[in-house]
Amino acid sequence: MWFDSPYYPLLYAHRSEAEARQAVQTLVRHLHLEPGARILDVGCGRGRHLWPLLEQGYDVSGIDLAAHRINEAQTIASERGLSPKLYVGSMLDRLPNAPYDAVVNWFTSFGFFDDRETHRQAISHMAAALRPGGVLVVDFLNSPEVRANLVAEDVQELQGITFRQRRWLDQDFVHKTIEVTDGDRVEAFSERVMLLEQTDFGAFFAAAGLTKLSFLGDYDGSPWSPTSPRCIAVGRTLAP
Repeated sequence: MWFDSPYYPLLYAHRSEAEARQAVQTLVRHLHLEPGARILDVGCGRGRHLWPLLEQGYDVSGIDLAAHRINEAQTIASERGLSPKLYVGSMLDRLPNAPYDAVVNWFTSFGFFDDRETHRQAISHMAAALRPGGVLVVDFLNSPEVRANLVAEDVQELQGITFRQRRWLDQDFVHKTIEVTDGDRVEAFSERVMLLEQTDFGAFFAAAGLTKLSFLGDYDGSPWSPTSPRCIAVGRTLAP
């Protein structure tokens, strides 16, 4: 599986901790999170967004479907003297150790199910893990921008490894194949993401009982537009 491959973090190494810190700073500023707030990162991977939240004094947890990514996150946390609560699990199941003040889902760790109903269920599980007045943030690619500017093919060489990526649109999905040439070894991976629209997230959030819905267009906190790099959906549960 591509996301479990050792080549995945190498190809996306340019998604730096500096970018993660900017995203976290925008989140904290936009949401007015109180010191010590409980935050769950769903699809946390190796923990890139966990570290700046922990360093700012939040009570941070992370969950990911890939056990080895959680093990990597635990190793990195130990090396940095940090202590997040880490879990292996799916966003389609009841999320652990709720309730939280905020649940976040970064960097298109979403969109991989076959239909909109399953995506709606995942949003409902994330919303159900919030306390009254809590906030859900889902950071997704911006579908109109992807449709308008899709790069059909590119080749990159990183640390002596060649990555050839091919992309195409098929109805509601964007598909990608990644051919990796590592010396004499050639491996092929694939990825498919449903091109969920801003209106889809509006419907999912409303169905989950979330209110005060807003959209950001990038990690600098700019408002969403059809040409924005990102579609970052923000919604709150009803306060008591």
